[in-house]
Amino acid sequence: KEESAQAVGEFQVLARQIKAKVYALMEAGQYAAALGVTEQLLTLLPGDGELQDLREKIAENLGNK
Repeated sequence: KEESAQAVGEFQVLARQIKAKVYALMEAGQYAAALGVTEQLLTLLPGDGELQDLREKIAENLGNK
């Protein structure tokens, strides 16, 4: 159980790092790349509200181009 809890914690840290990359891609105007990363992460974290919001925001920006 201890190893499992540690793995979950490490995964959450990794998810936060990937989200930071998504924000960086968005700031650089690379919305298509940001959307791809977000979609991949959502397959691993389907209930993540922040990711779902990010996907909507990215899609809006892609639609405005």
